[in-house]
Amino acid sequence: RLYTIVKGFDVGFDECPYAKGSFRGEIGTMLNKLESDVGGVKSSIIKYYLETQDSLKQKFIEEQGTKVTYCEICGEPSQKKICNTCNLIKEIK
Repeated sequence: RLYTIVKGFDVGFDECPYAKGSFRGEIGTMLNKLESDVGGVKSSIIKYYLETQDSLKQKFIEEQGTKVTYCEICGEPSQKKICNTCNLIKEIK
């Protein structure tokens, strides 16, 4: 949530009605507990992801074993000409 606010993303923060009892909810609870026990855990996770995202993309490409195509809009690896994220954004607009 903080990351999206700092980056200026326009997103809503309503809780998903299916979140209770979900795996995602359990992970959120675990992360919140870790954050309260050891401050900065969430920040460290995000920082690590941002530092390694390029190598993670390269690993994804290598594991595909075939030629990877890229989204015509955002340039991210995709199995289609336009990735699902860009398709969703187009539909929303």
